[in-house]
Amino acid sequence: MKPRHNPRRANGHRRNQTRDRVYARDNTCWLCGTPVDKTLPPRLPASPEIHELIAVTRGGSPYDLSNCVLSHRACNNWIGNRTPDELARDTREKPTIQTTTLIDW
Repeated sequence: MKPRHNPRRANGHRRNQTRDRVYARDNTCWLCGTPVDKTLPPRLPASPEIHELIAVTRGGSPYDLSNCVLSHRACNNWIGNRTPDELARDTREKPTIQTTTLIDW
């Protein structure tokens, strides 16, 4: 069985640099336009993720800053590997991200 290859992690140092630059450049989600809390841990719906406008599976670069934008995890999952043109034709409801906490400080 051939080992799986993740092109996003082929050059981990360069990917980390790209992620850090996107985090410094962007503050709002590319899809929903709401602020992204960059301090949240991974795997939560509102956690920050890097989204490639042209997916790696479709030939996009995971290192090109013009191809990488900030998004929420839920928004990134909703987008999948669709291109911006395909998203414009999508009629499904976009995900809503809860930006408030359950604790009333």
